[in-house]
Amino acid sequence: MVVLDVGVNEVAERFAADITKGQWGSSTTLPTVSDTGLNTAIVATLLTLDSAIASGNSSQFQHTVPSTTANGNTFAEFELQFDDGTSFNHSVGASFSKTSSFDVTTLATVNFVRQ
Repeated sequence: MVVLDVGVNEVAERFAADITKGQWGSSTTLPTVSDTGLNTAIVATLLTLDSAIASGNSSQFQHTVPSTTANGNTFAEFELQFDDGTSFNHSVGASFSKTSSFDVTTLATVNFVRQ
């Protein structure tokens, strides 16, 4: 079987349409494939995405936590969510303290490739 370019591109389009929210959390525990979401979600950061765009075999997502939201929290982990609330991914990076002096904008790109 050969997966066609048009098929891969359609997967990216449908994926971009089904991912609708993003959320930050405060845990620094490394993620595993058996995770079902963030370890310590920051509820105020569960927000609708600013954008979800497919281009070719890629889907790109933008999520912004405005300067007025979740101040005083430590941000360390991030996820994208499907429209039914199911988590797609779980990433952990360097932690930082959120203050009212800045927005937090996250860009995430998912590439669909053949192996």
